[in-house]
Amino acid sequence: MQWCFIALGAPFLYAVVTHLDKYLIHRFKKDETEGRGVGGLILYSALFGLFVSFCIFLFLGRNLAIPLSDIGIMFLVGFSGVTATILYLHAMEDVRYPFL
Repeated sequence: MQWCFIALGAPFLYAVVTHLDKYLIHRFKKDETEGRGVGGLILYSALFGLFVSFCIFLFLGRNLAIPLSDIGIMFLVGFSGVTATILYLHAMEDVRYPFL
């Protein structure tokens, strides 16, 4: 029966993140016609990624040998992730919930 709680954990956490994103977008929006919340969230997401990359380099710096082709693939994956985040946050900005 423990597997049931594990299986329900991911959808629950996705729902929590969705509500937090929606709250943050509308909380930091200055005006209804102005969408400043999305830009700030994207900036924080990018800075968090840079912080994590710096920590990985700090701890594994000289032992980390990555081929150039793999670096290009990682760049494309990161770019597509940022693009998906931008589209997701803009879509969340347009959705209207009655309780927010």
